[in-house]
Amino acid sequence: MIYEDVNILTPEGTFREAKVETWKNKIISVEYLSAWDNDELGYLTPGLIDLHVHGAMGEDASDGKGLRKLRTYEAEQGVTGFLATTMTLSESNLEQAVTQIRREMVPVPGMADVLGINMEGPFISAERAGAQDKDYIVPADKKLFKKLQKASGNAIKIVGIAPEIRLNMEKIKWLSKQCIVSLAHTNATKAVAAQALKEGATHATHVYNAMRKWNEPDGGVAAAVWESPNTTAELIGDGQHVPAEQIKDLFQRMADRICLISDSLRATGMPDGMYTLGGHPFEKHGNRAVMIESNHICGSVTNLADVVRTVVGMGVPLTQAMTAATLTPAKRLGLTDRGKIAVGTKADLVLWNRDLSLKSVMLDGVIIKEL
Repeated sequence: MIYEDVNILTPEGTFREAKVETWKNKIISVEYLSAWDNDELGYLTPGLIDLHVHGAMGEDASDGKGLRKLRTYEAEQGVTGFLATTMTLSESNLEQAVTQIRREMVPVPGMADVLGINMEGPFISAERAGAQDKDYIVPADKKLFKKLQKASGNAIKIVGIAPEIRLNMEKIKWLSKQCIVSLAHTNATKAVAAQALKEGATHATHVYNAMRKWNEPDGGVAAAVWESPNTTAELIGDGQHVPAEQIKDLFQRMADRICLISDSLRATGMPDGMYTLGGHPFEKHGNRAVMIESNHICGSVTNLADVVRTVVGMGVPLTQAMTAATLTPAKRLGLTDRGKIAVGTKADLVLWNRDLSLKSVMLDGVIIKEL
């Protein structure tokens, strides 16, 4: 397959007119035709990578069931790889969920790859639980983590933790040797968060959500992350969770360390109505999902491609938004064969029209969607 008359997203984070050739499931040639973006052409980017996906099309990663509808939906939206994300559940339900996700970590034609697991709970704070079930929150525990990691086949790539809890802070150094430790659902001050980063945490889960916000005197996790050059942060850019001004501010502060995420729920891709999250009801109405019991916003009901469109519409440069949805999450996971258009990388490619509508999606060298 040859792509020409197109602007490609370079590994350096720019758009340049180029010609790209694939053979089987690899990129075999990249020829730059100019040093700039031709404003009469569309865009070719790597497949999007979403580090935080709970579900879509009625399926949820915490259900302990197959995720084939979810994987198909993600691929059709240009998301070619994602982390299946679990909730705060009972030990038995968590074990069932990670065991089933492990079974989904096999390539299937036309379906996005499950790259691993983002374990959002249960080592979090009840004070900032959000939509998580407080009944199942527990302190970080080596024995429990080892059990779940074994059940997952070592697929847990990210574990969330609230560091202000003493038993959690004490486990960060150990956990950081097992996977990426992310500050999540936490009321940590900036000082506590900074200490957690020194202990080995290197990531923040949906920054500004379920933690201290932009308008609080102590910036908490976000303020600590700004000053830690080796730390990445997830950002839900659906237009519901974080205001546009704060999103633009984050990109100005740390554009190369932001991982745009969807935090999508099972209602994504589905009609408005009632759904469940961790066994609790929520309502989807348009682009917003709200827990019935608390009337608080929960996860999102959008996909990563729409997140990219939304933040670009807010004023984030297209190059930064696309990089935050491709190369940065790939680097965060230590993946060298994804997230960039370069010789030898995986032929997962998304062709966009100039207005950012999708024109086609290639997965493993095969066009799975063409408009």
